Amino acid sequence: MIERPKLVVIIVVLSIAGLAGLYAYASCVGPIVLTPGELDASHEGKLVEVEGVVTEARITTSGFLLIDLADLSGPGEAVVFVDSSLAEAVGNIVPGDIVRARGMMEMYKGESEVVPSAVGDITVVQRDATLSPEPRALLSSPSLFEGLVVREAGVVGMTWEENGHWCKLDMGDYGMVVRTQASVISGSGYEAEGEVCYDEHNGWWYLDETTLNGT
Repeated sequence: MIERPKLVVIIVVLSIAGLAGLYAYASCVGPIVLTPGELDASHEGKLVEVEGVVTEARITTSGFLLIDLADLSGPGEAVVFVDSSLAEAVGNIVPGDIVRARGMMEMYKGESEVVPSAVGDITVVQRDATLSPEPRALLSSPSLFEGLVVREAGVVGMTWEENGHWCKLDMGDYGMVVRTQASVISGSGYEAEGEVCYDEHNGWWYLDETTLNGT
């Protein structure tokens, strides 16, 4: 008969071996490639890979690196949880970078997190990118893109003058206010590039082209 302390040790060792085996198996079959918006509880315990634009990257008091990735194709975001043992080696990641992350998906306080196991699981695809998110991605969660520079194309709707030049840019089923560098013509095609800002007075989100050259 196996003594109780030895039995506990055996169970712990077998559990660790089992988890290691599951991760090794997942690594061999390859990750499930998802957008941040597709990530949900059904992927818990699975190896996944997500790519998105960094909206925030911060070091916690415990030394962990948390990276928030916004979806460029539709609504949604994902959190990448980088252990303190890897955080420094990952290097400088800032808002506006496009990052691809691979790791096991875990649930923490009801939220899904991608947990890389090695530095190589995190790749900066593009630094300081000029973003062109799908209109539904931008307008469903504009706060995720606040302070970032994006480029959107559409047709100029109504225009007005109020402490600058303004227009409503129609993009199919979506529309966004733009503060333009110069006056534009209603009905014309237009490509706007500016910083995502919030107007507290009017209660709307808009693209501010004037911030790009300081005018």
